[in-house]
Amino acid sequence: MNILTTISTLGLALSISAAANGAPITGSLEANQLQTTDRWNNITPTVEWQITDNQDGQTWNYAYTFIGFDGRAIPTISHFILQLSEGAPAEDFTSFTSSGAGFDGNNFTDFRLFNQGQPSDPNLQSNVYGVKIDLQNTGDNFTIAFDANRLPMWGDIHIKGGQSEAWNQDFAVEVANLHDYFADHALDATGNELAKILVPNSIVPEPGTLALLGIGGFTLLIRRRAAASPAQ
Repeated sequence: MNILTTISTLGLALSISAAANGAPITGSLEANQLQTTDRWNNITPTVEWQITDNQDGQTWNYAYTFIGFDGRAIPTISHFILQLSEGAPAEDFTSFTSSGAGFDGNNFTDFRLFNQGQPSDPNLQSNVYGVKIDLQNTGDNFTIAFDANRLPMWGDIHIKGGQSEAWNQDFAVEVANLHDYFADHALDATGNELAKILVPNSIVPEPGTLALLGIGGFTLLIRRRAAASPAQ
């Protein structure tokens, strides 16, 4: 097990323990953490997230709020790509809601590998597996939310509206504390803060996992999975 895996696994165990109280996990990408193009160079947008353990032992609620992408004077958001672990199926995502935007489960079906240089997102910084979420009638401030039976991890987002695009500045940079979702920031291998967003992970909690009150039980779970996995 290399140092990145060790840090990530420890962070996951600590985060599972902390999640037992059901407190929301919140964070944001501020304007200085977003790279923008075209007319979005003239605004100061923010992307916020609130992720909450639904306390059912299996699912989390993911809510993303977009602020400052004002459709009255500049292009409104037409879609965004949210990174997911490769192979995440559509059936793992349910209970779609929105405030201030046209969004439901029908907008959440395009799961695939998005390739750098594709016409719809010419400034996509790297190939990324994720879901493309199409939106209608968005304004200056809107929120979309959904449930997933997947734990959070640090990842990337790419946003598009008209000819304008935006993405987190450290798009595709490797994260050392990948699963430490209670950390204030994603970190690289040398401890530098990264501009990342929390997204659904590939790890599906087993029934009752999120109810563990200490890290001991989850540590044993990690060890069992590590023992069952082939050596890298």
